[in-house]
Amino acid sequence: MRGFGLALAALAVAITIGACGGEKKEAAPTPTATLTPTPLPATAHFLNGPSSISSLAAFAPVQPAALGGVDVNWLLTPDKVRAAITRVVFEGTTPWSSVISGCTVEYDRVAPALQEQLACAFDVAPGTYTGLRLEFSTTYQVLVNDAANGFYTDPASATKMSATAPIGGAAFVDFTTSGGGNQTLYFQDALVVGTGSAPSLSVVMHALHSLHAKKDGVGIPSFRYFDYAPVTLFPSISGVGRTAFYSSSLTTLNIDVTNNPAPAELFFFYDSSGPNSMQVTYTGGLETCFLPNGMGSANAADPAQSPVGNGGNRAGGYLGLDATDTLCWAHGGGDGSYSSYVSLIRMPQAVNIGDAVTITCLAASTVPPPISGATYSSGCPVISTPTATRTTNLVAD
Repeated sequence: MRGFGLALAALAVAITIGACGGEKKEAAPTPTATLTPTPLPATAHFLNGPSSISSLAAFAPVQPAALGGVDVNWLLTPDKVRAAITRVVFEGTTPWSSVISGCTVEYDRVAPALQEQLACAFDVAPGTYTGLRLEFSTTYQVLVNDAANGFYTDPASATKMSATAPIGGAAFVDFTTSGGGNQTLYFQDALVVGTGSAPSLSVVMHALHSLHAKKDGVGIPSFRYFDYAPVTLFPSISGVGRTAFYSSSLTTLNIDVTNNPAPAELFFFYDSSGPNSMQVTYTGGLETCFLPNGMGSANAADPAQSPVGNGGNRAGGYLGLDATDTLCWAHGGGDGSYSSYVSLIRMPQAVNIGDAVTITCLAASTVPPPISGATYSSGCPVISTPTATRTTNLVAD
């Protein structure tokens, strides 16, 4: 990622004073003092992620009726999610923290992709930084209004959900997660903020199939997990190009994952130069290539070159798009240092909504470095004997 020029000012003062007998002597210079850099105003632009408007809604799988006496698990796409952003922290030897007030952003399932939803002001002091962390409240407001499958968020319900429309319709409910509350971007190159330039921050919000829910044996709906945030925020200081959401379920709509096959789902974020980061959100059929928590992510970065952030974390994964339009990347071992790996993965990049592609993965503790540069854009490694393969589809961008 591109940095910005650094020009910190120092001030040395020399004083001339009068002495006895009219003789003038120049006083010794005072010690050099470093001015505290003046924080620079900056803006965070929050953008809607892939829109379900362009998804394969017409090809959504038929949802079978709940089996009597058996819980049925679902993946839901909330109609709206509100998240309260509280702070932007620039990590480095001398970190900078900027408190944000009045910045409650709203993801909207049907808003156009990359439409700006809100802009929030913050500041950053000149300095050199290794990463950026967004902090936000762990209590979100979630709205689900699904008449087809009987999911309505309902503040009056003990489970915060109802199978029939509440009086007045579905309404926002609080959804408090058990962890998280922050999202960190580790830079591929150290970010240098100069005295006259602040980075432009873009944040893409992704919430397709982000909620885990269930219906019990008599059809009463409830949330299933509270350890996953209902919206994921992808910060970027290198601009925004496009987004892409793949799912073998063929839809962004709510799906029953008990009676339908568990989907393989991936989200890609592109900046102006290509794929910048990605996240695997559901690993149906590919479980042997992932850690037990079933998730993974990668960046367009070489961990041997990226600066070390807090706790030893850094950007890595070699994410790239090569000349054959193949996406490929490596998943790290889980501690954020990329000292070991879990898998190497490749798949063709889909062009049109509905395109089917095959994900090929190799479970591996070591992976080859790029042929050249920091990413696999120089050429995706060949996987001759895959550990697993799975077909998935581009369903929203």
